[in-house]
Amino acid sequence: AARRSRRTRARGRRRQRDDTKASDANETADVALVPTLKVLASDGRRVVLNQVRDYARAGGHILFGTDVGFDPDDSPLREYQLMEAAGLSWRQVLASLTANPAIRFRAIDRRGRLAAGMAADVVVIGTDPRRGASAFADVRYTIRAGRVISRH
Repeated sequence: AARRSRRTRARGRRRQRDDTKASDANETADVALVPTLKVLASDGRRVVLNQVRDYARAGGHILFGTDVGFDPDDSPLREYQLMEAAGLSWRQVLASLTANPAIRFRAIDRRGRLAAGMAADVVVIGTDPRRGASAFADVRYTIRAGRVISRH
């Protein structure tokens, strides 16, 4: 009986998680998540990574953010790695850096993608992001308004 009740409770918890995942993406339209996983999940708290994964799967917008100044290591590398560990694809990590902030801050008509007439703000990386989200930390050039402002 004890074994059966544990199974029943586990099924109930799974059902509750599934209901949460099935949330309508429209409910997240005016909400964005900036997870700062380097701080929240740095000690392996899988629950935080699962919450980020579930939010992304439900259609929620994730924006890249860090706690620069809080941590002396200002490299975004660990944040990219944790986003990937949470189940985000390299395309979702890229969107968190580009299109999602543009959508959230209502600037998608001029930012967030490469196209004629858009703001010419570009970061050139030296590694193919299909090899892993860590590639986004391999910055070679930063271009603002069409001018190279930084070479790394």
